[in-house]
Amino acid sequence: MTIIDSLLIPIKIPSLLFWSSLVLGTNVLTAFLTRQYLYSVLFVSLVICSLLVHTYNTLSINRLDKLFIFSIIIYGAWKLSKKWSSVKSWQLAVCILTFLFCVWIYLYGFLTKSYCFDPLYGKLYHALMHLVSSIGHHMIIFL
Repeated sequence: MTIIDSLLIPIKIPSLLFWSSLVLGTNVLTAFLTRQYLYSVLFVSLVICSLLVHTYNTLSINRLDKLFIFSIIIYGAWKLSKKWSSVKSWQLAVCILTFLFCVWIYLYGFLTKSYCFDPLYGKLYHALMHLVSSIGHHMIIFL
């Protein structure tokens, strides 16, 4: 082994889920630019936590990630309920369908070991869930 070889540090290449978590960063920016600072802070917390989960995946980080996910779901639902009467039906449909899609591929996938929990395609479905949930929350932000 040469001196150069001993100086090289092995680099772990980030996974697809690490990169797809960054899609949620668009929600941080959108919420911030529309002066929805609590939503922005919740998404910053989720993005940081998701990047850690998809890099290290410890039990404590995973639990914290779930906490931020549930916080965003509850806050998004609360925001949607406040504007329920003024929301156009197609906007409401996007919000509800994106939520149901994410619940389906995660929870049903967990129960059946499919979708997000499929051994072969699970990471692709999980990345898709990041994208779809981002779209749903963008819709809520813009209401």
